[in-house]
Amino acid sequence: MNRRSDSLPFADIAIVRILTAAEPYSAGDVLSVAFTSPGIGRLRCHDGRSFDDRRPSRVIPEVVSAIVVCAAGPYVEGQLLALAFVEPSLARIHVVEFAAAMQAQSVPPEPIRYVAESTAAQVLPPPSLTESKTYDGESSLQAFCVKLQWTSDRVRRFVQVCDKLFTVDRLGWYRHSLVLRLLVPDEIRSADTLFRTEATRHLETLRSAIGTTLGNPLLAAFMPNFSVTTDWLESLETADIARALAAFRGVIAPYLGEDSERPQLAFESVEETLGAFTRSELLATPFSSAEAGLALLLPHASPVPSLAESLGAYRAKLGELFGQMADTPEKARLKQMTQSNHVLDDQLWQLVSAVQQTFEPAPAA
Repeated sequence: MNRRSDSLPFADIAIVRILTAAEPYSAGDVLSVAFTSPGIGRLRCHDGRSFDDRRPSRVIPEVVSAIVVCAAGPYVEGQLLALAFVEPSLARIHVVEFAAAMQAQSVPPEPIRYVAESTAAQVLPPPSLTESKTYDGESSLQAFCVKLQWTSDRVRRFVQVCDKLFTVDRLGWYRHSLVLRLLVPDEIRSADTLFRTEATRHLETLRSAIGTTLGNPLLAAFMPNFSVTTDWLESLETADIARALAAFRGVIAPYLGEDSERPQLAFESVEETLGAFTRSELLATPFSSAEAGLALLLPHASPVPSLAESLGAYRAKLGELFGQMADTPEKARLKQMTQSNHVLDDQLWQLVSAVQQTFEPAPAA
């Protein structure tokens, strides 16, 4: 996208939102970043403030982190950048590693929407969490939830794959890494059409990235004499998943309520499970661990109490244990995660049993 800038006549312009502040920028500020070549850009705040003449020159640069909300040039939506500057109007631009940077993200500010390609990004009021409508027409304190539909094919595949995974002793914790990939949500539900469209696009990207890391690693795990190797891990834990998770997180974060604003979820059928979480839960999840991030997204509410209990317990323990391993040195993490985890294994057995009892009940005598 090429737009004119006062000082850069044929510059690309990306729109970013500040995540972590540094003088004179605050978290939530929306900036235009104009550049003719990647790596350095002119900054302009969307609220009209000008810092060119007000601020004294610095000796040590300030650094802010920002998320791209409108792509341009090499910078894609959802990408995390570090903007380093001495003068606030001119910054060096550094791409930050997605998964690592998201751990340090501060509480996300209000969402930004775009109303016309020909105009600069316009900051509009966020949807009112107290006035929004859920998909079933009832008021909700949360703007969205995720959904997973238990079709007969999914039930059969989930049970069969889990049964077979338990025959592979050397998988250790990675047994549950594969199970998580079977439980990625199918759908975003929200009354906000613009948000639902954008979130769905990012969810589809995440599902596609997950799909490429399920087939080959799963087949390899079922081969004789299987063991967890570096090559196998690289086929399971890819940069595409880290990027997709980080981008999805950035899109949904502004729509999350606080802990006191948990919504009442309404179900359309017994075959669906829904998931919702708060802003605090999102910020507490170390997305440097794909498993911890996927566990947070796992739909865990069901109209069937036994299934809801099993899903909720498994999800909570996955998030806790994989979260604890996120910052563990690689060698120690690999040693630990190639050992069996009896707590997770037991909870997975209970979940498989609950799925069977719910969707494959025993025939009447």
